[in-house]
Amino acid sequence: MMLFAIDRHKKARLILIGGLFALLILARLVVLFDDGHLVTATRLKPVRQINTDVPAVALTFDLAYGEDTLPLLLKTLREQSIPATFFLSGSWASAHPALVDVIQADGHTIGTLGYSGGRLCDLGAAALQAELSSAIKALAAQTGHTPQFFRPPDGACNDDLVQVATEQGLLTILWTVEAAPGRVRDSEALVHRVVARVRPGAIIRLRADDGAYLTYAALPELITALKAHGLCCLALPDLFAAAID
Repeated sequence: MMLFAIDRHKKARLILIGGLFALLILARLVVLFDDGHLVTATRLKPVRQINTDVPAVALTFDLAYGEDTLPLLLKTLREQSIPATFFLSGSWASAHPALVDVIQADGHTIGTLGYSGGRLCDLGAAALQAELSSAIKALAAQTGHTPQFFRPPDGACNDDLVQVATEQGLLTILWTVEAAPGRVRDSEALVHRVVARVRPGAIIRLRADDGAYLTYAALPELITALKAHGLCCLALPDLFAAAID
């Protein structure tokens, strides 16, 4: 029932979310999540968890290189009717327009990792502005839409990076839990690591590059386990919408 309600009012809710983002940027405020309660502060911070009691989470995938694992992940998501959010580097998107088209055609949300997909928090303000501006232009050229979400590659960020992203109209997204394939031995351990740490409103970070075959192997089991815990999977805009419904 919840999913149908979100679909039916999706346009209105996304308009509302866009307005909230604009107000946050203009006021130089950010919504933080402290012990499950919404608070505001003048210091910009990335979002790690969405404050909601709705039993839903967001699957998010980072992709800056490779082209072999992505189609396998997309096939699983398509078969399971799961919407997700893909954070792409601008350089990858420019080099793989056909795959970007498939991601978009499947109804997934597309955010950015910056243009190069490399570490950004050591750059100066001018270089950061150029990096994010190039990423926004690259994704807009491929998708016809300006991305709303930005994830610092590997989560490496600081206040200056978040500030520049906000000035570029991007909401900085980190994660509640990551699958971290390098830290587990098999797909069962990966699923256990994620499920043990999630709660409603969690943002789950996974990889979609060609070093992430374990993510692909674990994805069907992970989706099943989340459902068994009463959690459905939404793209980030819909999870934000559910939080303010």
